[in-house]
Amino acid sequence: MLPLRVLLVGLEPRLSIPVSEKLRQDGHEVVTSGKGVSLEGALAEGVDLVVADSDVAASEFSPETFHSFVPKAATVLLSDQVEHGVGEGGTERENGAVHFPRGVDPAVLAESVRQLAEKRALDLANRWLYERLSDHYGLDGIVGTSKALQKILAKVSKAANTGEPVLITGEPGTGKKLLASAIHLSGMWRLRPLVLVSASEFAGLRLPFLEGDQTVPGNGLHGRKKEAEELARGGTLLVNEVAVLRPAGQKRLLRLLEYVERNHEDLGERRIRVIATTRHNLWEAVSRGQFDEELYFRLSVSPIHVPPLRERREDIPILVEHFISSFSNDMQKPVFGVSAEVMRVFVSYSWPGNVRELRNVIEGAVLRCSGRRIEIGDLPEHLLKPGDREPTFLHLHSLALREAEATLIKIALEKTGWNLSRAASLLGISRGTLYSKMDRYGLRPSNGRHFRRVGPPAARATAT
Repeated sequence: MLPLRVLLVGLEPRLSIPVSEKLRQDGHEVVTSGKGVSLEGALAEGVDLVVADSDVAASEFSPETFHSFVPKAATVLLSDQVEHGVGEGGTERENGAVHFPRGVDPAVLAESVRQLAEKRALDLANRWLYERLSDHYGLDGIVGTSKALQKILAKVSKAANTGEPVLITGEPGTGKKLLASAIHLSGMWRLRPLVLVSASEFAGLRLPFLEGDQTVPGNGLHGRKKEAEELARGGTLLVNEVAVLRPAGQKRLLRLLEYVERNHEDLGERRIRVIATTRHNLWEAVSRGQFDEELYFRLSVSPIHVPPLRERREDIPILVEHFISSFSNDMQKPVFGVSAEVMRVFVSYSWPGNVRELRNVIEGAVLRCSGRRIEIGDLPEHLLKPGDREPTFLHLHSLALREAEATLIKIALEKTGWNLSRAASLLGISRGTLYSKMDRYGLRPSNGRHFRRVGPPAARATAT
């Protein structure tokens, strides 16, 4: 359990002692206001839960000021305004603050505070986990500026706040599970469980709400019973490679979707949303009688197709920079970019393994790199075979060489906020070369900003 910092304010010893003992047994830190600790000082240092006599707290702060330090949902107040005989959990008022009478039984208060602390610790842990996951798997973790990717992200953002099923299709390595995680973590389901199962595991996952649901043992779900139980309280079920579900599994998934749709108002927060991914063409599977047509239409309410990396080559330089930054930080190596020759290889390669392959190549290159940028010798041999290249250099949507180079330079400039030094480093060329190419292609920021070309010291000396 996440240890909390709990502040006790104005409690009588008959209450503060048992409450403190219970909390410390669970590993929480207990701070008591008044014993050399001012209420303002304790709150300013940060607390996760407050148990306070309402009159004592009010004598130092107004309720508004008090709750600017700590949320109402993390507050337990004792007062004479609460009737005796309330339930052991106290009575909730003021948007979540829990109230007890001053004459509450010490054991009852201690156990209630312990349970509130446990719930508060779980909430904080979930929020911390959500923030960490969002950095890597939320919308902010998806890198690229191409029009194709922006259309996908718009669909992801829209799907995140609905409960409709989502079907994500695309080649292996395009990031289908990453997009599914982003949908879960960016919307109303973000603090609920995300249960990921393969087609074979799905056969043994006991689905909630379905009477007489039959599962198949021995399918790789060992140790995940708790995950399945959590799903019954609401969350996201992510079925990977749904196209290879057996007919019985397809029927079970269809029954679940139908139940959730019929009873979504009654289920409320216990609602389950389904996201399915596949590399296969599901409609072709339906035409061949290999996939249930009704299930196909249920899943296709919000379809998202992820194009292969070779169809959005504009994103390659940005992905390269992103992966280099990530792996150089992880490995504690000062690698800051790639040579121009390496970038030409990256943008002209066909990437049959898509983003996953690019990521693995960058990881290996950073590991092998002995300088400040990745050179051609740091790449695996299969990237250098002519047969794996596109027939035209860079081949950005059939653009000619000059247009392709201009597009790459513009992407680098926009990515770096038109910082010439950073853009040159990203492209693996000198600042002077970048300026010459900008001049050749007429590249200038939309705000009309002008750049002064800085020549070598000798040239500047001659000019003066």
